Amino acid sequence: KAESLAVVLKRIAPRARDAGHASRLLAAELAGANPDPPIRLMPIAEALGIKSIQAVELGRTGELRRDDDGALSIVYAKDLRSGRRRFTIAHELGHAVLTVRGNADVSESHGLEQFCDVFAGSLLMPDACLPKLPSPVTVDALRDIARRFEVSLPAAAIRLQRAYGSFRAFGVENDRVTWTAGEIGRGAVSLLPDMLREVVAAALGGTEVPAEVFAYGGRWAVDTRRGDERRLSVVLSPRDPRVRQRIYGGVGAAR
Repeated sequence: KAESLAVVLKRIAPRARDAGHASRLLAAELAGANPDPPIRLMPIAEALGIKSIQAVELGRTGELRRDDDGALSIVYAKDLRSGRRRFTIAHELGHAVLTVRGNADVSESHGLEQFCDVFAGSLLMPDACLPKLPSPVTVDALRDIARRFEVSLPAAAIRLQRAYGSFRAFGVENDRVTWTAGEIGRGAVSLLPDMLREVVAAALGGTEVPAEVFAYGGRWAVDTRRGDERRLSVVLSPRDPRVRQRIYGGVGAAR
């Protein structure tokens, strides 16, 4: 019989304040005391008893499987790019640590998938080796960090925003916000605040992008990078120096 995520986490991470904290504690334990990026996932999988990690034709990004003998394996869609592939494997390792350490199947829920996403980000980019961020944060800086850890730009942005706080980032493709880091909603670009819609239109149209915007209750420096006429990455950094001091003080400021 499947158990709830809360019950399993109470058993395997009794010191955790909540599911997010539990995911970071478990990821840090598996990454080791002195992690060196990029984090190698195969030794972690082997430590959890995963017999294989394979690329297959799959209608989803990844899956943790158990064979008739009870052995666990991870499969992922063969068309995934490197950064997305590593995140998918790390996400499935989140499922595996619950199954192996908790000695139980966990009930499917949104909370379970969210736990595995946070676990994956924390495993691939451990607190112990998170870099300091420049001020202001730029798309190029996030890309450099993503390359160092061999993760995608969205994965790096989301992980760093969770760790350090108030910068915001998002990606646009085909008139939709497809990924976000911070308090920005996904969906149609038309749902963004007025000044951010102007930023997107200017950046995709090849015209001058405003240097700063007022949105989300504050003033933000703007940095953009266009992939093509339909794809765009945007980073917002706070202009308030008190906010910058909280954000850019190093890993000790991480939540």
